[in-house]
Amino acid sequence: DYLKKINQLVDYAPGYQEGKADRDLLLEASHLAERHKKVLLFLSLSASKESEGFDRKDMNLDQEQLDLFDAVYSMNKNVTVVLTSGSPVELPFAEKAKAILLLYLPGQNSGQAIYDLIFGKSSPSGHLAESWPKRYLDVPSEAFYPGLNKQSLYKESIFVGYRFYQKAGKEVLYPFGHGLSYSEFSYSSLGTTAVRAGKFSASIEVKNIGKIPAFALVQLYAGLPNSKTYRPVRELLAFQKVYLKPGQKQKVTFHLQEKDFAIFDMANESFQVEDGEYLLEVGESSEKIIAKAKLRLSSDFVPKDQKRELPFYYLVSKARINLSNKDFAKVLGHPIPTPVDRYKRPFALNNNLEDISHTWIGKLVKKKIVKSYTKQYSDPATRQLMVDSATSSPLRAATMAGFNRKYAQMLIDLANGKPFKAIATIIKGVKI
Repeated sequence: DYLKKINQLVDYAPGYQEGKADRDLLLEASHLAERHKKVLLFLSLSASKESEGFDRKDMNLDQEQLDLFDAVYSMNKNVTVVLTSGSPVELPFAEKAKAILLLYLPGQNSGQAIYDLIFGKSSPSGHLAESWPKRYLDVPSEAFYPGLNKQSLYKESIFVGYRFYQKAGKEVLYPFGHGLSYSEFSYSSLGTTAVRAGKFSASIEVKNIGKIPAFALVQLYAGLPNSKTYRPVRELLAFQKVYLKPGQKQKVTFHLQEKDFAIFDMANESFQVEDGEYLLEVGESSEKIIAKAKLRLSSDFVPKDQKRELPFYYLVSKARINLSNKDFAKVLGHPIPTPVDRYKRPFALNNNLEDISHTWIGKLVKKKIVKSYTKQYSDPATRQLMVDSATSSPLRAATMAGFNRKYAQMLIDLANGKPFKAIATIIKGVKI
C-alpha cells in the first residue's frame, strides 16, 4: 500500500548505477529535480563497502553518488538526503542538504517507516551511538590502524570516539548522542540526592513544548575536572528514552552508585573511586549539555599523579594521538610484544585465508571460494564483498559459523607443511 501511495505522490528517477558513471542517469535525475519544489535523494554505502568480517579501506560514498548530489543540487537546492549506511561515512554535502535522515541498515518493512517519518506520521527519535567525524583523517587511530604483522596498537587507550574529540577540542560532523526531532523539549535544573550507603539519584524534568508526540532521549554524563589520572572530559553514565505528548512533562530519575564512577587502578588491580567533586551533566548529545550539577564523592583512594607520569595523554593533538611506542608501553604497564609475521609459519586457527594464500593449499581453497561465489552472485560488488569476508575472517570464525573444526585444522596443518598431521586430524578429529 505504501508503495502505491509513494508512486501517487512523487516522481522517481534512478540517478546512478553502482560502480559506473552514467551521464544519462545524472541528466534524467537533475532535470526531474528542476521540475519539482522538493527532492528526496536516497544515497547509501555500496554493497562492496558495507563490510562484515573485513575492514573498509575508507569512509567514502561512491563517487557516482556524490556526483548525483551535485547534479541534483545544481538544479534544486531543496534536497533532503535519506541515507542508508551501517556505520559513519564522509558527507561532503552535509552543509548543503536541507536535512539528512539516517536509516543505518533498516531491514524489513523499512519503506513504511521511511514513509511515516518523511510525511510526519512519526517523529525521528534515534540518537547516534558513535561520533561522525568530518573525514577519516580526523579518526585518532588513523595513523596506526590496522598495524602490521598481526599487531594493532590501541594507542588511543580510553580516548576512543567522543572521548578523544572532546579531549582534543576537535569538531566533528555529528557528535555522539546526536539526534533531531520534529518536536522540541525543555528541561528543568538537575537535582541530586545525598549519597547514602554508596547510593544516590539524579533527577530532571523534561517537557514536550512542541506540537507533536515524540520521544526525548535524556543522557547523563559525568566527569571529574581535577582528576589526577587521565580520564575523559565527560563519559556517558546512563540514558532514558521517554515518550511525551505535546505539553506533557515527566520526571526522569537516574539511580546511581559510587561504583558507577570507578576507574581501574593498575597498581591495585581493582576498580577504585577517586575522591573529588564530580560534575554531572544532562545533554541531548555529548556536546549539547543542557543542565549541570555537582556531586561530592569521598574516598581514601588516591591514584598516582598521571599528569606527571604520563603527560603525553594531557597533550592530545587536534590532528591525532601522537604517541611513541615507548610512551605507549608506559600506558600498557609492560613492553610492547614483538610483532609476529602473519605470513610465516606456524599458522593457527586465528589466521585467515589471506594469511595462508601463498601456500599451495591456501591458493587452492581461495580459488574454489572465488569460483563458488562467482556462480552464486552475478553482481560484482556483492561477489567481492563475500570473497573479502571469507578471506579476511579468522578460520576459527568459520568453525563458529558451522564449518567443521577438523577440516579447518586440516587446512592449518597442510599450510604448516605437515600432511601426516593433517591426515591424523581428519581420522581422529580435533582435541578441544
